[in-house]
This record gives sequence, structure tokens and C-alpha cells, in this order.
Amino acid sequence: MKTLEEEIIAMDQKVNFEKDVFISYAHIDDQPITLNKDAKGWISNFHTLLKRRLDMVVGREMNIWRDEKLQGNTEFGPEIVEQFPKMRVMISIITPRYVKSDWCRREMQEFYRAANSNGGISFHNQWRIFKVVKTPFDRSIINTLPAEINKIYKDILDYQFYIKESETGDKFSELNPEGSADNVSTQKFIEKLEDVVQNIAKLIEQLNNEGKVNPDQKKIYLAETTYDLHEYREKLVRQLEDTGYIVLPDTTLPGVLNEFNTAVQTFIDQSVLSLHLISSTNYGSPPEGTIKSKVIIQNEIAAKKSASNNLPRLIWIPPATTLADTDTETKEMQSEFLKKLKTAKENTPDILEGITLEDFKEAIANKFKAIEQEEKARKEAEEKAKQDDQTPNVTDVAASAEVKKVYLICNDQADLETTGPLRKLIKNNNLSLLLPNFSQPELLQKQHADYLKICDAVIIYFGSGNDLWMDNKAGDIDGLIRDAAKPLLAKAIYTTGTDDDGTKADYKWPGGAVIQGIEGLKPELFNDFFQKLK
Repeated sequence: MKTLEEEIIAMDQKVNFEKDVFISYAHIDDQPITLNKDAKGWISNFHTLLKRRLDMVVGREMNIWRDEKLQGNTEFGPEIVEQFPKMRVMISIITPRYVKSDWCRREMQEFYRAANSNGGISFHNQWRIFKVVKTPFDRSIINTLPAEINKIYKDILDYQFYIKESETGDKFSELNPEGSADNVSTQKFIEKLEDVVQNIAKLIEQLNNEGKVNPDQKKIYLAETTYDLHEYREKLVRQLEDTGYIVLPDTTLPGVLNEFNTAVQTFIDQSVLSLHLISSTNYGSPPEGTIKSKVIIQNEIAAKKSASNNLPRLIWIPPATTLADTDTETKEMQSEFLKKLKTAKENTPDILEGITLEDFKEAIANKFKAIEQEEKARKEAEEKAKQDDQTPNVTDVAASAEVKKVYLICNDQADLETTGPLRKLIKNNNLSLLLPNFSQPELLQKQHADYLKICDAVIIYFGSGNDLWMDNKAGDIDGLIRDAAKPLLAKAIYTTGTDDDGTKADYKWPGGAVIQGIEGLKPELFNDFFQKLK
């Protein structure tokens, strides 16, 4: 059976792509906004600069085509449709006129269909349609468009070639490609153009199968932020992608609360690190169905993931920018959120305040190094634990029903490495031991559910985890047991490590026993637990 890459190559050879990039636009948007009769329009300038830069990055003459002659009253005939299967990539220049244009809609729809039958509309999480938004438009129109077009507008990320002066205001300025080298608008135009160029070049390289996809490529969740921090976020996206990471979300987040929550949770579940840029002044817009800003909701979802699965998080609160919010009510709401964030006693992430973007980049690099070191240590410790314990897999354990099985739940690999005395005590009581496999974090939740179905008893190791993590794990057990293949004979929480605030000493679990080990392991405290397994 052919791989997807082989199918793409075969299709490429069969179809013989004639053009690399097709620029779809509304002709009215290429009119010069100057009285100079020799001046070019915005799209003509975009086309020229795109080709120059793409030729350099790809290393060959690129074939970029746009229709410069056809008018709105020209028939959209078969000869136009026939062009689309021969195109690798389409760029749609989105404007108010574009979204209303029947002609532009047909171009987008026909390319979508042609690409779907020719290697797929997306390839390795990259869409073959690039949305360059030149001018803001009324997004309510999207809901009236056909399903395929609606999906393009809602799922594909925008390349925003304009700057809004506020989160909710209507005033904006388009990025200008014709200014001098020190013109801020022109500099930002070149930066956004470079993003488009680099991503098109990467996609074309993969379509040609010149670049290999790395199955171990790490994914980073970089939370959407307020408009005053957009520029910082875009620079981080650029650097992270250049470093070889996949940055999520890679689609537009939904505008409705329940769909927004689901999408964010899905992206965070795939990520090894969660990054949040939080404004010191701006609250941000909420999804429909709540007054909470998207910034707060993303942070809350990441916090829960961090508590239940030890997801590393970095939060950066930069100095206030010139785009500070002026609305008194939202400024107060943001101030209250920041106060709670900084004073939270549980599940506190690394919060970096007032530092520069370069310092934050350095903090991210250091965090990556720590993650890689922990991953290496986990794999080494897991191999050692397998050799020491000779822990059988789920299938093998289920088959040996005569041996009672104890599932030992830990917060992380560091905790697992300190469980030696407790593991020895369990095995000395002629019991089999089930341990979490931290070398495969993406499988932990499934393994957790599987072990609960086949084990006879469970011990939650309350070491480095905080009480929020403890509550989540106890709640997981109480919920999952209802679906277990057999009832648990014994359940216990074993507290160990430091307990400066007395949280562990005072912890109560209605679902099972709490065995105190703050002052060291005392085997006699497990007598009742082991008696239930005889």
C-alpha cells in the first residue's frame, strides 16, 4: 500500500503541475489609491514582491499566476476550472469585496475541490489555500456561504495584512508595501510577506517530497492573545517554527464557547508545552456564551491539563504597550484576573513579568532543554524500572488472574523514581505491580483507564503533585471505577515528601484510606490495605 507521500508524488507526476501559486483576488482591490497614472495597485505589488522572495527561498524560478484581464461579466467557464488541478497553492486576497464576489467564491470552491482530488486540500497539517486578509470584513457573511467556503474561512488561519487600533473598534490601517525602508507599515508588510513565503516554500518542498516529515516533531501550544500583543506572538510563532516545532492552534479557534473549549482542549492535549502571553492592561474578547476572555479560558484549560498530566507552562506578562485598553471596566477585569493569577497557591506556572521578548525567548529555550532532559531521564528510568520490576503489560497481567494487581499512580517520573521502598513492600506481599509509563505521555490516559479495569487495588502516590492534582486523580478513579471490569478490593492515598502548609496531613478522601508517610514509610500502616487483598 502506498504512503501518502508516494501518492502525492504519483499524483504530481500524473497531473504535471504547471503553476506553483495562483493568486485569487477581486479586481477592484488592485486599484491604485493615488492619482499617479503609473502607480500599481496593492495586489500587483504583493504579486511582484512575493515572486521575488519566493524565487530566492525555493531556489528556482516560481510560476505565480493571477488573472489580470478577466472581468466580473466574463463567463466562468470550463477553461478556468481546468487550471486549478495544475496549481500547487492558492492565495486568496480577502477583502469585503472578495467575500461578496460570486466570481471569487467560485475560484475558491473550484480550487478546494480540485486540490481535494489531487493530494488533498491540506498536507501534513498545512492548508494549500493561504488566506491573506488585506482588509477587515464582516465575518457574519461567512455563515451564509456554502459549506466548503465556510470551512475555509473558519478553519484556515489568516495572514493579517492590516493593523487594528483596538480589539473592538472599527479603525484599522492596511500594511503598505510601497513605503521607505524605515516605514513601520512597510516593515510589518515585509514581515507578514515573509511568513507567507516561508510557509508556501515549506509546503511546496513537502509536496515535492524533498522534505521529510519528522513523526517526533514536538507541538507547542501558543495561546491566542489580545491585539496589543499580536506582534509578539507572531514573532514567537516564526521562531518556534524555524526551530522545528509545530505551533498550535494551527486553525482559527471557534467563536462559540463550547466549540472554543473543545478546540483548545484538543490542541493542548497534543502539546508538550503551553505558552501564554497575557496583557497587563487589555482584557480581550470573549467567545459567544460567556463574559470570560479567550485569554483566561485558554489559561484555565492549560492549568487543568498541567494539574492532571504535568504539562509545563510559561506565562509572560510584558510591559504595557501603546495599545493599552482605555475602557475602565475591562481594565479592572484584567487587573482582577492578574491578581488571582499571581497569588494562586495551587498549580502555579512559571510567570515572567516585565521582561523583554528576547528574555522570554531565552526562557522558552531553557524550558525546552529541561523538557528534553526530563524526557531522556524518563526513558532511562522507565527502562530501569522495567528491568527491576519486570512489570507485565496489560494483556499479560489480565491473563494471570491468580496474582492480585496493585496500580501505583504517580504524578511524574521524578515521583516514580522515589517509590522504590513502597514498590518493594508491595512485591513482598506477593502482589503484582502496575506502573505508569511516562516515556509515552500521549498514551498515559488510555493506560490509566486500562489499568483501572484490570487492577485489584490502587495506591495514589501523593508526592510532588499538589492537592488539585490529587483531587483530579481521586475523581478520575471514582469515575472510572464505575466502568471497571471488576470492583477494587482496596484503595489508598500514600502521602510523602514535604508538607509545609499541612495540605497532605489534613487531606481526606471519602473514597479510600489516606496513609501518612511524611515521616517515612511505616509498613504496619498498610496492614489493612494488604489484608483486603488476601
